[in-house]
Amino acid sequence: MQSLQTASRGGNGHAAKKVNNSVAKPTSKKAGQPATGGGNGRDETIRLTAYSFYEARGRVDGHDLEDWLQAQAQVNQAAAGAAQPVASEA
Repeated sequence: MQSLQTASRGGNGHAAKKVNNSVAKPTSKKAGQPATGGGNGRDETIRLTAYSFYEARGRVDGHDLEDWLQAQAQVNQAAAGAAQPVASEA
């Protein structure tokens, strides 16, 4: 048991903290919003959109997958609309 306690402590003798990143959060350095790892622009747009849904709901947990999928659909729809060529009138 001693080896487990020693292994779970950082170099300064303090126990390591677990961080729950199950909710999509923006990469800004605002208080309470930890930065997330890299990713491409599309994923970042989805992440920020999903986080806006979370905030609009009053920061109620438990809807992270629903928010992500809704944001993904919204970003995909916007991308598809932007990819549509504009028909010229002749």
